[in-house]
Amino acid sequence: TQLWLKEGVARYLEFVGIDNIFPEWNAWEEFTQGVYGLAQNLDAMISSHPVEVEVKSADEIGEIFDNISYAKGASVIRMISSYVGFSTFLKGMRQYLEKHK
Repeated sequence: TQLWLKEGVARYLEFVGIDNIFPEWNAWEEFTQGVYGLAQNLDAMISSHPVEVEVKSADEIGEIFDNISYAKGASVIRMISSYVGFSTFLKGMRQYLEKHK
């Protein structure tokens, strides 16, 4: 469903925006403690699931809107952005959005 990708990017970009406007707020410290920490805690549970979840019917959609999709998704997106560099990440985002208008 790629829900994790959409919501993960949105959650990640919240922190990008905050950090650019208010760097004194230490947004990445909050991300690490709040979002990444939550993702790690949830992922350690037996009830955890992969970020990419197959949805077979419309009734199942509500089940995948959970903190794993948001926190784990945002954490994966941040790792990718950190690995490739923010400029390259944004270039890839532009290409993805252009391709999937």
